Amino acid sequence: MARLGKGSSLRLGKGPRWATRGYRADRALLTHPPSGPLTIIPGEKGATIAIALQFHRPAGEARRRRIRREGCASVWGRRGPYSEAQVRLLPCPPVLQLETVAGASGRSATWRESVVARHEIVERLRSVRLFSNLSLSALEDLAKRVRSVEYTRGTLVYRQGEPGDRYFIVHRGSLRATRIDPEGEAVEVRRLGPGEGVGETSLLLGDVRDVTLEAVERSVLLYIERADFEQFLEEHPRAERALVMRPDVAERRRYPRFPWMEEDEFPIKVLHRHPVMLVLRLIPFLFILTLSAAGIGVSISWILSLADYGGWLIPVLSLLLLLAATIGAAGAVVFGLSRYVDWRNDLYIVTNRRVAHRERTGLLGLGKENLSAAPIDAVQDVNVTRIGALASLFNFGDLTIETAGGGGRVEFFTIPHPEVVQQAILQQQARARALARIQQREQIRQVMYRYFGKEPGKPSQEQPSAPPEERRARSRLRGCLLLPLSVLRYFFPPLWERNGEQITWRKHWVELFRTAGLALTMLVISLSALVSLLATQPASPSQPSAAQPFRVRLSLLGFLFLSTFVTLLWFLWKFEDWRNDYYQVTANRIIHVERKPFYIRHERREASLDAVTNVRAERTFWGRVLRYGDVVVETRTPEGVFHFRAVARPEAVQQEIFAHVAAFNRRRQQQEAQRRRAEMVDWFIAYDEFRRPRPESSQEGE
Repeated sequence: MARLGKGSSLRLGKGPRWATRGYRADRALLTHPPSGPLTIIPGEKGATIAIALQFHRPAGEARRRRIRREGCASVWGRRGPYSEAQVRLLPCPPVLQLETVAGASGRSATWRESVVARHEIVERLRSVRLFSNLSLSALEDLAKRVRSVEYTRGTLVYRQGEPGDRYFIVHRGSLRATRIDPEGEAVEVRRLGPGEGVGETSLLLGDVRDVTLEAVERSVLLYIERADFEQFLEEHPRAERALVMRPDVAERRRYPRFPWMEEDEFPIKVLHRHPVMLVLRLIPFLFILTLSAAGIGVSISWILSLADYGGWLIPVLSLLLLLAATIGAAGAVVFGLSRYVDWRNDLYIVTNRRVAHRERTGLLGLGKENLSAAPIDAVQDVNVTRIGALASLFNFGDLTIETAGGGGRVEFFTIPHPEVVQQAILQQQARARALARIQQREQIRQVMYRYFGKEPGKPSQEQPSAPPEERRARSRLRGCLLLPLSVLRYFFPPLWERNGEQITWRKHWVELFRTAGLALTMLVISLSALVSLLATQPASPSQPSAAQPFRVRLSLLGFLFLSTFVTLLWFLWKFEDWRNDYYQVTANRIIHVERKPFYIRHERREASLDAVTNVRAERTFWGRVLRYGDVVVETRTPEGVFHFRAVARPEAVQQEIFAHVAAFNRRRQQQEAQRRRAEMVDWFIAYDEFRRPRPESSQEGE
């Protein structure tokens, strides 16, 4: 339903999609005639609409012929063609509907935008569980953002696997929701009648559709766009707390979004270790804190009771006890807080793409950070282990996630409700397989349509090439900048270089300073001493008193020249050694190259992307500050583990490797599916040739 301001106009195009439209406007302009008579339905009962007719002369000028007023459900257009006229609706009731009647063929559009009164929308919103606790003012404001659409029988509202950005409410009619399971069978999930809504995860989380929704009969639906709803929540901060969400949706909406997630990746479960484990780890510190508090109390009571007595031994012992108890209490608080921070920083994450474990070690979480993850489609087995009566009593346990080929694993230790997490992982796997089935069916449908329906291909659009003069100017410019840019690129190589699907990483600058720092320091010292010595004014060697200092200066200059040259060679060796090491991921392989200068030693290790089982990122405290760390790639090949040391933004490197692995698997699946589809087409071609009538053998007449 389009919303137009006062005095504005809207142009309607041709085609079935525009055959029937509803508007909330004061003015509307039809520049193209519909396929049938125009039925005008005012939004208020008993209201009338003013219609201005403008006919065009052959010269192209327009003049107003007449203005007429039409009542509810009146039809205009039966008399006279409107291919020569324009219909302008003058200021009229706030809600109106323009509806075209089906033509001679009797075929109507499969969907159309419809108009529902505002008070009916408010009542429908109030009857839906999700919005039932909203205030009347919030419902009225939300109703302004609600649109309506009408579907004919058998029309698909959306398909399973499509991106979700709308929440639908059935106003009239009924819908059927079906789901394709991992085996490819269509299962009816539920039926929706008037007042029921669907699409809560799409509206609140932006997740893809889990079901295919089809209109069983002619139905009018109300829908809310996700962008409009997010704007509504920003304008009404208290409205989100009043929403009656499903428990799983409310839980997922509270989860944070991590920087290493992809754009279409959503958290399903974010867990800490069970709180019982935190309490068990805090018991020693609580015991020390209790003893320290008792010691502080006893020492203070001794000091107060012995203040009137002489002597110094008892007061000194009391002060020493007070000092020891205070230090013990402070230490217990600090280490107990460190245990709590360590417990908070230990996260187990399940998304729709992967399972991950993020861990930070060290005092107050300032130590090393590890991020271990595995793709959800590479998970081979998920096992739950409970040890001890305490685990059964408080319902926690360990979850071991084995990847394909046994090359890696991700472990969730002492998490609450491990069976629920196990079920969530298996559910995401089944969902991924179901979406793969849907994509495969869609590709088969396209192949069949191309074979039987002869779908026309799209013409390729070639980009116009640059004129020869511009190309020559660019070549001259590149030639002028080639030498300085090459020198600059040699001494300052990019740490992250992308060339199509190939990405190359080099070690961070911190690694260069760590390995070549001593050589660089000695080079700077030698060069500074040489420059300062050359800058001083030497004494004349002709004077007898200056002969000895001159020889010393000359020897010192020679030594500094030699030391500068040696340290420069040393630094260049270290720099070239740092520069020659790189890590690379291509469209189908992962590569690690270690090369010494002058090819003294050259080591190149490669593995296929389908052998990658696990990728984890590790960072120290200074790595988090300077944004560098290690990436460990586990494979099931004889090459073993690939260790990318000191790379910039290790989480981004980990994400790129996962993205390349997923793209490689998709390409391999598409190639296999394309091969199977080609075989299927060959079968259909052979069957088609078999069914063709064979020509009768010609017989020569006598």
